[in-house]
Amino acid sequence: MKLQDMIYFDKLVALKSYSNVAEYFQVSQPTISYAIKRLEEEFAVSLVDRNIHQQIIITPSGLQFDRHIKVVINELNIAKLDLANAREKVTKFGLPPIIANYYFLKFVDHLINKQLLTGLKTVEAGSNDLLQQLKKGQLDLSLLGSLAPIQTAQLQSQVLAQDDFKIIVAKNAPLAARKKVHFADLQNEPFLVLGDGFVHHQVFDQLTATHHISPTIVYQANDVELLKRLVAQGMGISLLTETAITDRDELVALDLLDDHLPQFVISLVYRNSTLLTDTQQQLIQIFETKAD
Repeated sequence: MKLQDMIYFDKLVALKSYSNVAEYFQVSQPTISYAIKRLEEEFAVSLVDRNIHQQIIITPSGLQFDRHIKVVINELNIAKLDLANAREKVTKFGLPPIIANYYFLKFVDHLINKQLLTGLKTVEAGSNDLLQQLKKGQLDLSLLGSLAPIQTAQLQSQVLAQDDFKIIVAKNAPLAARKKVHFADLQNEPFLVLGDGFVHHQVFDQLTATHHISPTIVYQANDVELLKRLVAQGMGISLLTETAITDRDELVALDLLDDHLPQFVISLVYRNSTLLTDTQQQLIQIFETKAD
C-alpha cells in the first residue's frame, strides 16, 4: 500500500472528479484510477461507485476509509513540523493575550534563570486559534484559556490556575459600593465587552441567556487595557477574569453571587504524540511547579 495512493483518494473524496484530482497533482488520470484500484484490491472493498450519469459516488466504506486517511495525513504533517522544529532547536510556544500579559510574566524570571526564554518562539493569538494550531503541529506547547479543563485524546493538558470572572466598574460608579452583585441586576447597565476571540464573550452570552436579560453593549474591544481604561472613565461596566485585574487598575471588582458560574481555566497543553526535548521537559516542570 502506497501513501500517495491514499493521498490521491483523500483528494478524490473532496473533489469528486478523477480529472480534477489528476490536474491538482499534475499527473495523468490513469495514475489516479490505478491508485484507487490498488487500494480497493488491498482492502477487498469498493471505495468508489459511478452512477448512470457517470458521477463519482464515494461508498460508505470509502467515506469511512477516508476518515482514517485524514488522521494519517494529519499525523504525517505534524511529524514533518516536529522534525523541522527539532532542527531549529526552538520551541514554538502559544500565548493568548490575557495570559501573556497578566499570567506568563510570573514565570519569566524562572525561565531566564534556566536560560530557557531565548529558546521560546512565542505565537500570540486567541486560545481557540492556538488550540487548532497545536492540534495541527504548528505549535509545540501552549498556554490556553478555557471555561473547563481541556480533555481530548490527542492532547495532554495540565491545569495551572482557575480564576473567577468579576464585574468591573469605575471607582465612582454607584455599583462600586456593592461588593457583590447578581448578574440579573445588571440589566440596565451599559456593558463594554471583549471581542469574539475571547472566552469572555462566550461567558457574557451564557449569563445573559441564563438570566433572560439583554443589557446594552456600548463598546466592543479587543484590547484588555483599553477596555479597563474605558470602564475606569465611567463609560460602562464589564465582565473580566480576575487574571487580568491588577492593583494598579482604577477599578472596583465585584463578585458575582450567581450559582454555577464558569471559571477562567489556564492550562499548559501539548500533544500526546510529541517526544519532548529536555528543554521542553524543563519548561513543563517550571510551569507545573511555579504555578501556585
